[in-house]
Amino acid sequence: MRPHRIFVPDPDLLGRAALLSGMLCRLQGYDKDDRLRALQDSILFLQSNRLGLTLVTGNIKAFDYLLQLIPSGRVLFYRKNG
Repeated sequence: MRPHRIFVPDPDLLGRAALLSGMLCRLQGYDKDDRLRALQDSILFLQSNRLGLTLVTGNIKAFDYLLQLIPSGRVLFYRKNG
């Protein structure tokens, strides 16, 4: 992958993502094993929002909550047929 396509989140974004993932875990009732996934989803959501990108995902359950918490984000949902 070319270097201009790699975006590393800064410490501020990581801290905000940790808080956001904590809220997501409480709202969704995530088990201990799912908390890392919530943190990764929060980092992706905030990073794409900061860069002005639209996030494409099939994870409607988590990202719908993230959009409700931060409505300025842009997410495009898809569902698999079949």
